[in-house]
Amino acid sequence: MAHHLEAKIQLEQMASQDSLTALPNRRALLARLDTMVAEAKRYDHPITVMFIDLDDFKKINDQYGHDAGDMLLQEVANRLKGLVRESDMVARCGGDEFVFVSANRVTNDDGLAKRILDTLAQPVVLSHERVISTYGSIGIAQFPHNGDSSEALITAADEAMYVVKKTGKSGFSLSEKQAA
Repeated sequence: MAHHLEAKIQLEQMASQDSLTALPNRRALLARLDTMVAEAKRYDHPITVMFIDLDDFKKINDQYGHDAGDMLLQEVANRLKGLVRESDMVARCGGDEFVFVSANRVTNDDGLAKRILDTLAQPVVLSHERVISTYGSIGIAQFPHNGDSSEALITAADEAMYVVKKTGKSGFSLSEKQAA
């Protein structure tokens, strides 16, 4: 019986956790964000969603190899985990994309986005011979202004992130999308 319970726990963890970074995956992100949106509607408080994409990650993989890219993703995950409050969430959505979700945080306080960018820019030691720096582009959306569902908020933040990518990378942008 204990063996079956342990196996069930492992399967649930595999279904909701990114295997490389141990962060929640997109499935877990959407479930948690759905709950946060329902609470925000009920109690009338904001939610901030930040879509974070590493700049030029493909070049790092091409130049240093996929093992180095994996090490970088693990370090980025650890750094992002260090920035979250207990009530916040950071998840890896795949590739070099991360989503940071926070309740009761106002988007015009750009301090968090700047801290994330500063944290990402710190050099990462891959080996005694390889030290690299990475940068990120961040799109920010807020409930209820930019969307009233998990998918709408993530889409608005993703679109805002692409604004940064098109205008030079390594920065952040607030979504201008209005909730329907």
